[in-house]
Amino acid sequence: MTSIRYAARAARRAPLRALVVCPKSVMHGWETETARFTPTLCAIAFEPMQALAPAPPGPVDEPVILVANYAQLRNNATWFQQQAWDA
Repeated sequence: MTSIRYAARAARRAPLRALVVCPKSVMHGWETETARFTPTLCAIAFEPMQALAPAPPGPVDEPVILVANYAQLRNNATWFQQQAWDA
């Protein structure tokens, strides 16, 4: 909850691209809690096919939280490192 509030405050100042890395079992919770408490933020679960895209998913001009699990981060480390993250 604290992280979601931080992201919401940061998104008021400038467009936000945030990466959340968590256990696979709580990925869905990040999506639902973000939608519930901060509907101005868009939380998107990372899908392996997204690693083929040059940029993270979601609207460019709106705040986005990309939620990935530890295995996805490890398996797609190069892609994640190439992205510009604000948080």
